[in-house]
Amino acid sequence: MDNLSFDSEKFTAVWQRVTESKSGTVPNKMHKTRDEIQTESDRLCRMMDILAQDAECLRILSRKCHPRARDTLQRMTRENLRTLKNLRVRYFILTGGSYSPACECQPFHTVSERLRMVHINAVSLADKFTSAAKNHKNVTYNEFAKIKTRHAEIITCLIGNMMNQTYSHPLR
Repeated sequence: MDNLSFDSEKFTAVWQRVTESKSGTVPNKMHKTRDEIQTESDRLCRMMDILAQDAECLRILSRKCHPRARDTLQRMTRENLRTLKNLRVRYFILTGGSYSPACECQPFHTVSERLRMVHINAVSLADKFTSAAKNHKNVTYNEFAKIKTRHAEIITCLIGNMMNQTYSHPLR
């Protein structure tokens, strides 16, 4: 036993790391705590719910609008579905489970009324993506924020065109 050198400082440091990992707190910040995972997964679920709702509403609106507006709305629907797919992948990587948001579009009376709601959702999602990008230092969230900001600008133009044409007829 005398041949083995014993460094008590190294032993203490190793022992603290072992006991911390067994108690559930991981000193390495590469791993997230359960609360962080739960918070992020809840945020992802809320974002996916809003995206799925917007995609469904835009799909319905595209059937009721002028052909020029229809193409724009269909493109926005496809972009929302692509973003939704990316968020579902992120959710799976984070939690190991899958999440399928309900794709429901609330009834509405006029096209302009629904476009207004989609605009509000786009601005809200852009803010959520921007804050998620800051919190997680993730470039993808910045890209999603830019897409939603662009969608809000496009919808603003569509509403403006409708108001110039006094186009706010009830849907059938």
